[in-house]
Amino acid sequence: MSKPSRKRKNPLRQPTSPAPFRTMIPHSSAWFEALFDINVIQAFATGALIDRTKREDGCTFCGSAPALIYDALDAPYLPLRLCNECFDLRTTALGERLQRRPGRS
Repeated sequence: MSKPSRKRKNPLRQPTSPAPFRTMIPHSSAWFEALFDINVIQAFATGALIDRTKREDGCTFCGSAPALIYDALDAPYLPLRLCNECFDLRTTALGERLQRRPGRS
């Protein structure tokens, strides 16, 4: 009797289903709940930026407004609002692949 085959998952293979965070809106209450589970420090820092600038459409990292919404292409990360400078930093220096969300952000 032969053993049942066990297929190993390829970690480099792209997921077939869309990332679970792709429909989430940055800086919404659901977004902050998810961010608290992933990165508490970033959640507090972004919350402080929003409180200080009084704008929810600002950049997730520096607070510059208005900022566009970007989705990560390589992993199911939370979408981000990024200004041009932070977008350039994350794509150039950190090598992240981000895609601008279509439509008005």
